[in-house]
Amino acid sequence: MIEYVNSLNIIKQYLVDLERSVQIENANGEYGINKLSENLLIGFFNILFDADFENANYSLAGNYSGVDIVDFNKKAAIQITSENNSEKILDTVRMIRERELYKEFHTFYIYILSRKKSYRNLQERINKITGKLFTFDTVNIYDAASVYVYLNHLGDKNRIEAIRQYLEEWFGRYNQSLSNYPDYLTDIPDGIVPSFTGRTEIIREIIGLLESGTSIFLSAVGGLGKTEVARSIMKKYADTPTTESGIHYLGWVRYDNNDLRSCIKSAFRLKGTVDEAWNDFCNMAQQNRDKMFVVIDNIESADRDEYLGKLSNLPCKLLVTGRCRTLSSLKVVELPPLNMEECRNIFYYFYHFKENNEILNDVINLTCRLTIMVEFLAKVAQLEELSLQDLYGRLVELGFKLSQEDISGNQEKLRSDHTIIEQMCLLFSLCAVDKKDQKILTWISIIPSIPFTRKNAGDWFGIQKNSTLKRLFDQGLLEIEHGNTTQKYWMHSVIAAAIREQKKDILYDETRPFIERLSEELDFGSQWGQGYKKEYLIPFSWSVSDILEGHWNSEADVDFLTRLYYVTFESGNYAFCRKLIKQILEIDLTNESIHPAYLIRDYKNQADLYMKTESFSKALDSLDKAREQLEILQSGAENKESFQWTHEEVLDESIESYCKSEYSLLMHKFGLAYHLKGDFEEALHYYYEAYNNDLQIENVSERELSTCLSSIATIYRDMGLFEEAYREIEKAVHYDQNREMDTEIAMNYDIYASVCAELAADGIPGYYEKADKAFSKVISFREKYMGKYHPDLGDGYHEYSLFLYYNNELDKAEEYTQKALDISSYNFTENSISYARNLNTMGIILDAKGESESALDIYKQVLSTYDSVQNAPDDDRANTYYNVAAAYQQLEEFEESLNYYKRAEDIWKKVLPENSVRFMEIHQCRGECFMLSEQYEKAIAEYTKALSLLSSQIWPRIEMTSDIAECYLMSGDLANAKIYFVQTLKDLEEWEETEAGMQVRILLNLCAIENHLGNHVKSEEYYKRAFQEAKQSKDPELISMVGDYKTQ
Repeated sequence: MIEYVNSLNIIKQYLVDLERSVQIENANGEYGINKLSENLLIGFFNILFDADFENANYSLAGNYSGVDIVDFNKKAAIQITSENNSEKILDTVRMIRERELYKEFHTFYIYILSRKKSYRNLQERINKITGKLFTFDTVNIYDAASVYVYLNHLGDKNRIEAIRQYLEEWFGRYNQSLSNYPDYLTDIPDGIVPSFTGRTEIIREIIGLLESGTSIFLSAVGGLGKTEVARSIMKKYADTPTTESGIHYLGWVRYDNNDLRSCIKSAFRLKGTVDEAWNDFCNMAQQNRDKMFVVIDNIESADRDEYLGKLSNLPCKLLVTGRCRTLSSLKVVELPPLNMEECRNIFYYFYHFKENNEILNDVINLTCRLTIMVEFLAKVAQLEELSLQDLYGRLVELGFKLSQEDISGNQEKLRSDHTIIEQMCLLFSLCAVDKKDQKILTWISIIPSIPFTRKNAGDWFGIQKNSTLKRLFDQGLLEIEHGNTTQKYWMHSVIAAAIREQKKDILYDETRPFIERLSEELDFGSQWGQGYKKEYLIPFSWSVSDILEGHWNSEADVDFLTRLYYVTFESGNYAFCRKLIKQILEIDLTNESIHPAYLIRDYKNQADLYMKTESFSKALDSLDKAREQLEILQSGAENKESFQWTHEEVLDESIESYCKSEYSLLMHKFGLAYHLKGDFEEALHYYYEAYNNDLQIENVSERELSTCLSSIATIYRDMGLFEEAYREIEKAVHYDQNREMDTEIAMNYDIYASVCAELAADGIPGYYEKADKAFSKVISFREKYMGKYHPDLGDGYHEYSLFLYYNNELDKAEEYTQKALDISSYNFTENSISYARNLNTMGIILDAKGESESALDIYKQVLSTYDSVQNAPDDDRANTYYNVAAAYQQLEEFEESLNYYKRAEDIWKKVLPENSVRFMEIHQCRGECFMLSEQYEKAIAEYTKALSLLSSQIWPRIEMTSDIAECYLMSGDLANAKIYFVQTLKDLEEWEETEAGMQVRILLNLCAIENHLGNHVKSEEYYKRAFQEAKQSKDPELISMVGDYKTQ
């Protein structure tokens, strides 16, 4: 009982010490300790609640503002805060409601890193926020004291002891001082194995080189102990105060799948694509330089990942371990084998029967002091209760022996480790592994070096008990990684390679069940836009696709690769998508009895990839191939031909139904390709073909109709037919309103927002608010679930910047355009259509800010890009000509302006319908040019043409009738001036928004005209109205203007 109470008190004291450290550090403006506290409390709450919490800010499933740590299995979330006031608690509850976190989590806790207060009426106030959506009970608010009470009430001695040991280890690791030691930017690597011994000299050498600013590549064969040396160096830095080492940040990256970028993204839990992760990591290294120490562990091959060659450019302290002889221009340090005494120490750590150094030396000599084999033999001998004499005899009988050459770093390709793998295979015969465990080990061997959780093991390998994994660890076949949040398992690549070598003739067949389970988990069905939720599977799937690359041959394999393609496509890794689609087509095209449906799918996916990378002609070629396959299928169905395959095995529906649906999808993709190419009429034809065909399909999904309508709306928007665009996109959004937000729906709302923005810019009331709300929804979703360099987020920023421009929020518009430019240059380079479009928008913003010459320089760059790239859409070029004309107009170079307006008009006549708003705008702008250059007759003619093209927009009509009136007035035609001023005044009275300045000026003009015509009474009436309007406006300048007019 005394030990029980002591453990409780120790736990409480540790938590109080944590609170005190947080308060002191935060008071001094230091907040790094908050992240450190979260990491500590993750492990603490995992034991306390028998949970599997992880950091919400780093979760692969997304960013969960309002909570800090989450358990997806138990649907629980915890907010950790140092603020103890009731408003902070209420803010957390509000955030849970606003972010709809209650849809993903059912239980919420708050842990306060200070003392709880006695909160009066807090539960009642919480209930008003939660309503019937979810519940939050104030008993779920914890601090150190309430944890003590909870544990005491729980009375679970084992759990209390586990928490005490965890806290003692954690605080011991940081020497009971949280703030003066380096902070991990990644998970804390597993501790040095207890059997680790020796290596003092080489560790001292490497640290000395690191301190001198040298980046190190530690080279050795697999299994010699590179990782343990790196862990030892990492621990030395972690245990040394920052004032002594100068190191503030630590990072550990486990390298796998020959993709440095994806490993960095996973280790540092960076959002976005792998390219974005690499960029963020480089920026992190640049900002922290020698204050950051990073280990990149276990590079097996240097010739398959171009980014490994860039490591030498990183300015941070860097230690890389691997099996290749050299890496980039890093300083190579070769790791020698342990000496005999050190090998004996490792062996006897695991082996507890009678010692015999003489025989053990003979055993160790057979291993050539390769650490992994020494450890493996020790574990096997212990489990099988072999004497050292028996062990040596068995090894000799097996013919087991490594030579110094086999483990030397002097040969270029020890790195395939072929001899080591062969000898390792011999050792497996010493193990008593049953058939079930052999199957599990074979499955795990195709995801080497990648940690997986107990849940993964249950889902993929059918392992229901942790004891199975623990047994395989005891046999030396698996490794354990404790990590920050949960225990994970992984297989050493040497062990994995040896298992695969043993199973090489049946590896593919043996691993099929695991691949099928992984494939099922990758599948998100027909719910397009949900791929971002599956990104956590990419490392495992990449490993499987890489190791079994030469084995893929069936449609089940293609299903796996295709599902991986979909997830990777949504994550924005188009380079890996190219590899996948090439593999898929190679398999399917070599299958003589391939069902056309599979090739239709493949060619559509290939077309999508081409469109994403702006290869529109190639996309159309792929779509033509897909259409050919659809025609083959339709022809066979109509003629009742006997196919070599059974439709029911391939299709979930009849051939007729499939062909109808697939025809719509193909027509839609043709429309998209032509749309991106700038051929609006052709695109609109295909979009309507798809939509009309969908309407004939029984039980067609609303998502299909929504997608077609949004595409049609986009065409109308780009053609300048905004009212038509709004009509279609409003229908699309109506279909979407009851569905969970995803990337597809976000796209529809993006289009909706941009159309509303155009209508708001035309002065139509009510659309500003609609646009603003929709943009907020789109950008919020994309920032949360997509990377900061994802192309879709860039598109959202671009459309939003135009909306801000239309509403004269020019500084903010420039800010968002720059964000869009950064994303475009990141994904497509600066010589791409996407970048040129964003740059064009930057030009119109600068022009509006009065920087017309800078705008012209930008437009020249845009036009140069269009000249240099293939498939530059004509409409984009025309838009830029139009903007060049507007800039020259601002500079009062009217001849140049009119020249470029003519160029824009000539292109638009080819690609746009006659009723496009663009032609009205061209005539209006030319009218302004003629008016400003005092060519009033030409100005009136252009304005009159513009009015004839105007639909129902009131504000553009007000602007043009006013300008026409001014032209007549300046040319001395008072009668016509009066007619147009009266018309303008009438329209202004119908206009919902107040325009007192314009109204006053028109009234004063009418006053002057009537006075000049001798209608003095009418003239006086107009003056009185002008005086009254100015007075009501309370605008001093207007009041002064009316007063000055009277004295003239």
